[in-house]
Amino acid sequence: MAIGARHIPVEVRRSRRARRLSLTADTARGVVRLTIPARAAYEDAARFLDSRKGWLGARLNDLPVACPFAPGARFPLEGGDVVIRHRPAAPREPVLGDGVITVGGPSAFLHARIDRWLRRRAEVLLTAETAEFARRIDREATITQVRVRDTRRQWGSCAPAHGRFSYSWRLILAPPLVRRAVVAHEVAHLVHRGHDARFHRLADELAGGTQDEANAWLRRHGTSLHWIGRQENDGPA
Repeated sequence: MAIGARHIPVEVRRSRRARRLSLTADTARGVVRLTIPARAAYEDAARFLDSRKGWLGARLNDLPVACPFAPGARFPLEGGDVVIRHRPAAPREPVLGDGVITVGGPSAFLHARIDRWLRRRAEVLLTAETAEFARRIDREATITQVRVRDTRRQWGSCAPAHGRFSYSWRLILAPPLVRRAVVAHEVAHLVHRGHDARFHRLADELAGGTQDEANAWLRRHGTSLHWIGRQENDGPA
């Protein structure tokens, strides 16, 4: 649905459990979900959606501005800001120096090169920090896998029985304090599977007492990280 100059996709879902029409916003993906009871008519759903244009407009205002990986784009990285510079004759592997990421080769491949470079950088850093925290609680030998993905619902996850960790690569865009607090949270699950008081004490101890600060930062700024490297006209992420 287009409202003003911007467009917000609407995902329609029928539900046997739903008792009424409802709208929910997923600002990380940039979509609105319209849930329809199993027996509701699509005509009723269309009228309901039209009657909520004011609500949809407010949700559009909540959406961060997309920041595609393009020459001149500026975005956060590990606590600072960096800008992309394209130099066709430069090495094709991105090089970071003095707050500038320089990328060579054809401009058509710039986005893919920056994306791969950030994911590799995130994987190396998050793997090292996972091992660092696990070593402090004598659990480093239990780690079998650390991988990064482009998750939307969780910044990190841990399967303690198998020693597997997964993180959002976008944590590298957050300040180090935030990234390390997420890693500390997941590593603490190697000792405590649930989220009881003992778990939170250990996670906060590993993170140097920064869990509350990190969680507050993610509540305020986490959604915007999902819009970095994204085109304004991209479909749902």
